[in-house]
Amino acid sequence: MPLFVAVYFSAHAHELAFYERNNFVADVNGDMFLRLTKVPEIFELQWCRIEGLRAEVLEGLRHVVSLPPAKSKPTHLLEIVRPLCRFAVDLPEYAKRTRQLSPVALATRDALFNTREPVKLLMHQLPEACGLTPFVPGAVGQAAAAQIFVRQLHIALRELNGAYSELLQRLEKRLAFQFRLGELPSEQAREQIIQRAKQ
Repeated sequence: MPLFVAVYFSAHAHELAFYERNNFVADVNGDMFLRLTKVPEIFELQWCRIEGLRAEVLEGLRHVVSLPPAKSKPTHLLEIVRPLCRFAVDLPEYAKRTRQLSPVALATRDALFNTREPVKLLMHQLPEACGLTPFVPGAVGQAAAAQIFVRQLHIALRELNGAYSELLQRLEKRLAFQFRLGELPSEQAREQIIQRAKQ
């Protein structure tokens, strides 16, 4: 059975989500399949396919997760969700814990870390984090909301990604102020402090 699942996954990787102990597995690899052969009861599979307007949302999100434009095939849900999950895991520890972020960035981070289902994350939790209503099949008037969602999510992810760098810049400015270094570039300010310390 695990061999059959592996073969099936290789053909449908963009539409088949794995869960281990109820947690979505962003990186499906050989180690995970090894665990699957030993304790299959802790795994679940979910078929993820998005159509209609919600598929347009996925197309809009391609550049947010730095995917090249789609040529002929449609964008699949897991092509977007997996990079988003990796992005969250790879954030610096400060960015994972700080509250010094905008409400949208905080809600986006919470959604990324607390999600259990890819469809729910992308069509419900992240739109709500961006101040929008969830994208549901058959609803009208969602095309404009999809564009706003893509833009808002991109801004929130950029803020999360830059949070640690901004912290370092704030610290640098405060140190420069305390040492009365004015607006000196960082390298010159560092040299000034070194010379003072030598004295």
